[in-house]
Amino acid sequence: MASNLPLTLQVVVTDHQGSGYSNRVVMGTTQLACDQNLRNVYWALVVDRTNLNVVENFTFSDNNTIPPKLTQYTTNSQYMLILSSQILLTASIPAGQFYAYLLQLGAGPQLQSIEQFYQTLGCGNWVYLNYTMITVFGSGEAIEYSEYKEDSVYTLELVPVPATYGVMYTPSLY
Repeated sequence: MASNLPLTLQVVVTDHQGSGYSNRVVMGTTQLACDQNLRNVYWALVVDRTNLNVVENFTFSDNNTIPPKLTQYTTNSQYMLILSSQILLTASIPAGQFYAYLLQLGAGPQLQSIEQFYQTLGCGNWVYLNYTMITVFGSGEAIEYSEYKEDSVYTLELVPVPATYGVMYTPSLY
């Protein structure tokens, strides 16, 4: 049987211009990095849970609209989403259809926390923040993180769960 694999996410909140510092995702020995020159973006990875191949890898900045590249996976539990923001301005937190979509996928307390943060304190008090969510499409459950002042590293594991044709890796907290 397959073994658990580490899933590590590095999320950048503050601007490190020219440092080469960016969001990263490491699944086992596979390392992916977001373009270090991008600011105020969301980075989405769609991963096939049967083999951990990345089938979508893109960034976007529209915080109101559901990215079309995600909609085909919404109810397909063969795939998981790893979503993180990179140097996100507080005024660019999820809103509108995108906010509702994240709730549908399983977002909860962390998304609601940054929404409250923005509504009560506004964007002038804090400039940048991060929002990160890992979910299996169609599960309605997510692991989420948010941070207001520091770059962060989050550690999880991918647990192989027996399936009809092999295994499906499932994100889990340690």
